[in-house]
Formats: sequence, structure tokens, C-alpha cells
Amino acid sequence: MMVNQATGLKTSLVGINLCVAANVTPLPIERVAQGGLTLLVACLLGLAVIGLVLQLATPLLQTAN
Repeated sequence: MMVNQATGLKTSLVGINLCVAANVTPLPIERVAQGGLTLLVACLLGLAVIGLVLQLATPLLQTAN
């Protein structure tokens, strides 16, 4: 659940920063968004791995307490 929340928090901030970067630079938003896409893919891949391999989720929950 914490990884899911972290992914949601990161993506909203990255989206705002991408819009600002597209307005400041002469690049179109599509070109600027390609940089943020790698972060989104990495977050979703990590979330999928933790969700599919439950043995990874248990130690993470124990360290969170």
C-alpha cells in the first residue's frame, strides 16, 4: 500500500513539473514527457513486482512498523 501511495504522489508532482518544463523550454510537452515516462514505468514495475511476489512485501511491511 505504501508503494502504491508513493507512486501516486510522485506522478502528480512529475506531471506538474513536466508542464512547467514544457512552458519554460521551447520543447513540446510530448518531448518533455518522455523523460517522466521512465520514472512512471519504474514505479509501476516495482509495484507489480511487490504485488506479484508476496515474499517481497512481507519484509517491507515489517520494516515499516
